[in-house]
Amino acid sequence: MSRLAAAVLVSIAGVGALGCGSSVGQTRPRQTSSTSTEQPTTTTSAPSSTTTAPPTTAVTGGAPCTSGQLSVTVGPGQGAAGTEILPLVFKNTGSTLCTLQGYPGVSAVVADGVQLGQPANRAAGSSTPLDALEPGQTTQAIFTYGDPLSDCPNPTIALGLRVYPPDQTAALFVPTTGVGQCPDAASSFGIYPIGASFGA
Repeated sequence: MSRLAAAVLVSIAGVGALGCGSSVGQTRPRQTSSTSTEQPTTTTSAPSSTTTAPPTTAVTGGAPCTSGQLSVTVGPGQGAAGTEILPLVFKNTGSTLCTLQGYPGVSAVVADGVQLGQPANRAAGSSTPLDALEPGQTTQAIFTYGDPLSDCPNPTIALGLRVYPPDQTAALFVPTTGVGQCPDAASSFGIYPIGASFGA
């Protein structure tokens, strides 16, 4: 082999060696993540359920009726076993609810407001219900008296009754006919509580 051919062979072999070395030496970089991103954890709590009770309204029976917000009239009378029964009808003439409870004070009067005999006696053992009156409403108390003509020929007849509502110091006046007493006779007048029935 000539020197020229040997030189060419050596040159080709060197190039091949270089190519092989380049192929072996190449490495591909590994794809690595430099940072790790965590998803934020969100804690959601259910809203607390608070139940609020509706406001309560105190129900009251109203203040006691005063004489100034009442009127008194007499209802239809009737008789029972020698006793005359006369309803005294109380009406709320005011603009607000009020209450009546207990015995009214009642006495018969003649001319110039002079009292005839003793005030009416309270019926013993009677209940005293509470009556609440809206404006315009009525309730009653039973007034009783003996027939004066059955006791004497010339009784003194009253012009009407002076009536004190329960726990009041101002009186109301209601005209009557037939209510009277014999001179020097014991009082035959009686009164029941507001709202109570005769004999109850």
